[in-house]
Amino acid sequence: MAFPLKIRAHHLLCLQGFQGFGYNDAFVDHLQEIVTKLKNHPDLLIEVVTTCDTVCSGCPHCREAECRQDEGTEHQMEMLDLAVLKKTGLEANQTATAEWFFTKINTTFSTRAQRAMLCGDCQWSPVCTWYLGSCP
Repeated sequence: MAFPLKIRAHHLLCLQGFQGFGYNDAFVDHLQEIVTKLKNHPDLLIEVVTTCDTVCSGCPHCREAECRQDEGTEHQMEMLDLAVLKKTGLEANQTATAEWFFTKINTTFSTRAQRAMLCGDCQWSPVCTWYLGSCP
């Protein structure tokens, strides 16, 4: 993986709740590698982006540097990324450590209602420990 890791803004939420589910085995293995690296190296640099990223590079729906799961999905993902940036005050292409970004995300989205605004319709929310985690 290249450094700093390019991570979509909304993936800063997803990575924290990953439980081994995914689109296929190769994607699950890819995502587990990223999650493990970030957990073991909280000082690892991340560049937050609003386009396909390190996570997407292992996804079967990522083609031609866009999410092609369904028509309009890439636009939906970009809007989700922009919502995360706006709510947190982060900027696209900002670089910091994984620990700093995760702290910023968890401070900003500290209640279930705040998390539901972004993640309520996500197909992974029923199994995402970050979304389901204890919060008021």
